[in-house]
Amino acid sequence: MSDLTRAQAQRIIRDERLTATANWFGRTGRRERSAWIDREGDAWIVWETDERGEEFFDPSRFSSEAEALDQFLRMARAHKAADSTAVRRVEGADMTALTAEGAQHLIREERLTATANWFGRTGRPQSAAWIDRDGEDWIVWETDERGGRFHAPLRFRSEAEALDLFIRIARRYRTSDAHAERRPLDAS
Repeated sequence: MSDLTRAQAQRIIRDERLTATANWFGRTGRRERSAWIDREGDAWIVWETDERGEEFFDPSRFSSEAEALDQFLRMARAHKAADSTAVRRVEGADMTALTAEGAQHLIREERLTATANWFGRTGRPQSAAWIDRDGEDWIVWETDERGGRFHAPLRFRSEAEALDLFIRIARRYRTSDAHAERRPLDAS
């Protein structure tokens, strides 16, 4: 979708019923668990919010409108998909009491192995969630489509909070994969 326009993005938001999870240049949807896009000078900024409505990570900045719109739509779709999978989660799967063993079980059951890097590279390097330990802290980060870090690792003292974020990021990327547009390889 390298040539995505604003009109096309708005049509996708309407047609795919993303209005709750897509905040278009200001608050137009819900505050929590949603994607946001805005313009700041010459840059397009895209970010998402957590369940408290707080910024999940630092905003991503784009010089290309099409790239920003693509990222924004992927995030909005992932949040919508997460809403629908939340209802289908295994009964009793309380994410606030998540343990390492429980997280490993979710990774296997939900087939998150490609998007979940567990204490080192165990999945793909790009567009993925990562978790590790740093002394007493748990650290979680995500990588972009080139394998570069989106942000500095987020630090947690709580194992359950770190694992919850790690699983949510892995789910979001797995959901994004399902919505990816497959392009033929260039024959040249």
